Amino acid sequence: DDIENILAPLGCAVILEASHDCMQCRGVSKQNAVMTTSAMRGVFFDKLEARGELLQLINTQSER
Repeated sequence: DDIENILAPLGCAVILEASHDCMQCRGVSKQNAVMTTSAMRGVFFDKLEARGELLQLINTQSER
């Protein structure tokens, strides 16, 4: 919310990917336990096309 409030962009997207050490250390046997969460505001929330284009760009970058 702060990014959107301070910069006032047409859209703002925050995507966070993190590993959970507790799942790795407590014997759950998930060595690559990764959680992803996101928050979309403005055009990325309101317009499916804009959100789809953003996610496609992110996926393309992560495949490199």
